[in-house]
Amino acid sequence: MPNLHTIANELLDEIASYLGPLDTSSLLITCHSLHFRLQSAMIRHALAPKDGIHPLHWASENGHLPLVKFLVTRFPVDHPCTTGSTALHAAVWGCSNNLLVNNLPVVNFLLHQGADINHIDDRGLTALHYACRTVQTPESAEAIVRRLLASGANIHVQGETPPLVPLAIALFAGRLGVAHLLLDAGADPNSRNRRGEPLVLTAARDGKVEVLELLLDFGADINGSNRHRSNPLLLAAQYGHLAMVKALVDRGANLDCADNDGDTPLILAIECQHKEIAEYLIGREGIDIVKANNAGETPMTLAAFEGYDVVLERLQEMHFPVNYMTDSG
Repeated sequence: MPNLHTIANELLDEIASYLGPLDTSSLLITCHSLHFRLQSAMIRHALAPKDGIHPLHWASENGHLPLVKFLVTRFPVDHPCTTGSTALHAAVWGCSNNLLVNNLPVVNFLLHQGADINHIDDRGLTALHYACRTVQTPESAEAIVRRLLASGANIHVQGETPPLVPLAIALFAGRLGVAHLLLDAGADPNSRNRRGEPLVLTAARDGKVEVLELLLDFGADINGSNRHRSNPLLLAAQYGHLAMVKALVDRGANLDCADNDGDTPLILAIECQHKEIAEYLIGREGIDIVKANNAGETPMTLAAFEGYDVVLERLQEMHFPVNYMTDSG
């Protein structure tokens, strides 16, 4: 009675042509001697797109190192997909889709095969950009970024519109460990956010003290400002981040700085009804508590308007009359 061993190669090939990868694998499991005879069918499956994705990209994204090793013998290692990304992009991206996939071996292999570490996709992103924002576990993210940096990844490439450097992406994603690695490698702590503002402004606006401290530790300008001349202390006071205000004051921020409207941190704190910040600032040595903005408003007149009794009492204690008026009346 005929069995799988006795089936002619031509007929076996015909049967395999109707089978998908899983069914072909099941057939192989039934008889080890079929591996050689079905090799052409398995190669055909390996070279076919997976879910519309180029096979090399699919294998790299899913961490299938043996398949990646086979496919680079058939395709250029930097073969681009429809978005202009390469297998290296896919390998890094894969870490965000499956926490159980350790794609560092795939990344290492692709780099050893000469993958262009600074290849830019259609959005202007390199593999380092992908690593800074898509890898989910901190340990995996830092290992991938450390490997890319050691292989010469460009930390200054600006991707997307508006342009963002890898450091900005890492900080937006909350990757402080990755950000530290980038800063150690020479990333500019005065890099810009999507609004074209220094990153210290993003940290101050969001109340992220750890991000601010990290940037300042690497030399960021504590008084970096935007077009409105808002700086970190002004934004922290405006958005009500007391811990951020304290951190900035401790680092020597100018208490009497003013934006284009002449508003100081104290004026903004009162205007935006952040009483705790206003009370904290009034008690700081050297602050000008009668400095007026461009509209002629002073901390005292604003506190009276808002009904901030505690602020008025503190001003009285500092020997300023509560009926103090501005030059405009």
